[in-house]
Amino acid sequence: MAKLQGVAPCSIPGCPALYYGRGWCQRHYMRWYRSGDPLGSTLQDPGLRFESFTLTSPDTECLLWIGAISDTGYGNFWLNGGTVLAHRFSYERTVGPIPEGLQIDHLCRVRRCVSPDHLEAVTPSENNIRVPVNSGRFGSRPLTEAPA
Repeated sequence: MAKLQGVAPCSIPGCPALYYGRGWCQRHYMRWYRSGDPLGSTLQDPGLRFESFTLTSPDTECLLWIGAISDTGYGNFWLNGGTVLAHRFSYERTVGPIPEGLQIDHLCRVRRCVSPDHLEAVTPSENNIRVPVNSGRFGSRPLTEAPA
């Protein structure tokens, strides 16, 4: 669809602007990005707005975040004038507050997953131990003997 950018019309009836993303012009795309609705009606309930950015994967049973993704591969969710990590919002919304000093681990190893069933609060050291070997993250390399 990137080939249509700036060429095709916005899919919102009556909008004369050109395509920007997801079938909408930049104005409607940004309204969707901020509120979950391209027409700009604000979904007041953050939970409903959060759900509008998720999609269930039939293959993995992950609840995938289809909103903004950070450079590190985690979902970003706009909340109360700032960005929060989508998986942390999901955990706190369904399980409760994240205990101090703990991190949220993706049991499915999918960073875009926000399924509460796939998230667990763990210590930073446990989170690093669980990182798959050869994932490229710190703590994931197998231990080797020191050179002689």
